[in-house]
Amino acid sequence: MKNLLLLTTLLLLNTINAQQTIGGGSVALLDNYNTASIGRDYNETPYKGTPYANEEFILATISTTNKSFPVRYNVFEDQMEVKRENSVLLLDKKQTDYVIHLVNKTYRSYKIENDYQFFAIASTNKHLDLLKKETKKFNEAKKAINSYSEDQPARFEEIKESYYIYTLSNGITQKLPQKEKDFLALFPKNKDKIKTYLKKNKLKLKKEEDLIKLLKYIDTLLETEKKG
Repeated sequence: MKNLLLLTTLLLLNTINAQQTIGGGSVALLDNYNTASIGRDYNETPYKGTPYANEEFILATISTTNKSFPVRYNVFEDQMEVKRENSVLLLDKKQTDYVIHLVNKTYRSYKIENDYQFFAIASTNKHLDLLKKETKKFNEAKKAINSYSEDQPARFEEIKESYYIYTLSNGITQKLPQKEKDFLALFPKNKDKIKTYLKKNKLKLKKEEDLIKLLKYIDTLLETEKKG
């Protein structure tokens, strides 16, 4: 019961339309945000593709609740949706200490300057976590410009993911540069060792598996530095 009540603190309270009870607690629903309409009214026009990472709701656990909830991530809107009966609620992105565990991915919200965003956690270490930002854009429908072309329907397009690092010591989240010079500048005390490691292992800053390996190595350098 106590753990279920914790879920109520995750919900985004905005434009209240109704109240729903979960485990004896009351939670706010977003106006017109339900399973019948959600994600289906972008510009009130048919579209191809999907704004979601997964179109269907997938059972996921939200840390501290120890319960499973149907969840899906709206990549385009950067919203994490939780289905409760016939309603859909949004997790509050400002609650950064809650982790959403899906079958094949783990998400968490992180603060970037004055904003909060959801990221997929690619890897975790003692000092640095590697985060992956998924992005989609919405392309408006286009009419054919001549008799030789065709109408182009509206569609969601997946943008190549970008990577960020989260520094546990100061809580700062920052985008990883793809240029080696700029990347090394993030770690001035260890840049020579990192440069050698990059070259020796032929690692690419655009490949997730290489970034995971690289950050694991950098984490060992930071741990050695910490121990003095």
